[in-house]
Amino acid sequence: MRIKIFVFISLTFLSSLAWAQTPGTNGATGPTGEVSGTGAATPVKQVENSGAVELPKTESEQALEYFNKAQVFQSQKEYKSALESYDKAVEMDSVFYEAFVARAGIRFLLLDFETALADYNRAIEITEKKSKQFQKTGDIKKVLDDLKGARQDYTKVEALKVRMGDIYYKRGSVKRFMDDKAGGCEDLKKAKELGAFKANPELKDFCDQ
Repeated sequence: MRIKIFVFISLTFLSSLAWAQTPGTNGATGPTGEVSGTGAATPVKQVENSGAVELPKTESEQALEYFNKAQVFQSQKEYKSALESYDKAVEMDSVFYEAFVARAGIRFLLLDFETALADYNRAIEITEKKSKQFQKTGDIKKVLDDLKGARQDYTKVEALKVRMGDIYYKRGSVKRFMDDKAGGCEDLKKAKELGAFKANPELKDFCDQ
C-alpha cells in the first residue's frame, strides 16, 4: 500500500514539473500544438522587425509629391494652398520647371504679373539649359556610334523645345498685360518658331503679323 502511494505521489510530482517547464503563459499550448502567450509572441516580433526598411525619399521625390498636391488644390481653385505646395516643390527641386510654369499660371490668374513673369523666366532658363545638355550628349553618343542613345536624347531636345514654345507663349501673354508690346510680340514670335502655333491669333491681333 505504501509503495502504491509513493508511486502515485512521484508520478504527480513529475507531471507537474513537466507542465511548469512548458513554454508560454501558464505553459498553455494552442489547438495546433503551437505555444500561445508571450512565448509565441517573440518570433512574430522578430518577423515584424525583420521587414524591409523604407528608405527616405529623395528631394526630387518629395518635390513631386508637393507638385501633385498643388495640382489637386489648383483643380479645386484653392490657390493659396496650391501656391504653398508649389513653393515647397521648387524649394526641394530648383530645376523643376513644370512647377515654376504651374505657379506662374496661378500668379497670372491672381494678376500678380511681376512674379508670374519671374517664374516663366526661370522655367525658360531651365528648359533651355536642359535642351542644350541633351543636344550635347546626343552628339557625343552619335560619335560613339550609340545611335539609339543619340536618338533618345535628340527626342528629349525636341520635347523640350515644344515645352519652351508653350512657355514663351504664356510669357508673351503676361508681357501683353504688362503693356510690354515689344517684349510680348517677341515672345509670341519665338513661341511660333518653336511650334506653339496657338500664338498665331495673338500675333495677328496684337502684333500685326
